[in-house]
Amino acid sequence: ETLIDYLSGADVGLFQADGTSLNYRYSLPNKVFEYAAAGLAVIVGDGPELKAFVAESGRGWTISKDVAALV
Repeated sequence: ETLIDYLSGADVGLFQADGTSLNYRYSLPNKVFEYAAAGLAVIVGDGPELKAFVAESGRGWTISKDVAALV
């Protein structure tokens, strides 16, 4: 509960895996659910599970793995 309280002070949650392995490419980490529990929108990488989470929850955006996409 303390983590969720701390996160709720943020504007957005960010998760971008490096995508160098299939494990990272298909991951849906707990961090994304912690952001959601804190009421945050998320900016996440474009892995299939992360895309599905954003599409189903309507909680944010997916971006490609380059700096320009984040900016």
